[in-house]
Amino acid sequence: MFPASAPRLAVCLGALLLGGTLFSGCNSSSGKYVPVTGKFTVKGQPYDPATQEDVMLIMYPTSGSSETTYVAVNEPDGSFTVPGVEQQGVPPGKYKISLERTSDNRKQPVVVAPALKGRQSTLEKEILPGNGDLGTIELTQAP
Repeated sequence: MFPASAPRLAVCLGALLLGGTLFSGCNSSSGKYVPVTGKFTVKGQPYDPATQEDVMLIMYPTSGSSETTYVAVNEPDGSFTVPGVEQQGVPPGKYKISLERTSDNRKQPVVVAPALKGRQSTLEKEILPGNGDLGTIELTQAP
């Protein structure tokens, strides 16, 4: 037969295994997604979404058949973040970076080169694990 402490040992081992499973599940996405950040400037100065036309940055994966796109969120200081999947970022890989502007007659217009629009954009960036910095993207102010 088992000693009297056997049920207590079984409960402790079960809790340890369950706890290990739960904690490993919490970290299962570690490294799976990369937070993406960057900054817009106009004439070398921070882009101001309050006074300048809205610019939307869209990331299109270049490999695979994924139709998933990732859209940046502009911050008041001209920086942007790409929330990606569940606010954790985007999967590592190569992306076409598209810039789209939304017209607003009340704001100062910006110009986005046609070469930077949509899936055909010539701006491409590889997002590596641990490095989601897109750097500074210079926008042109309309005359």
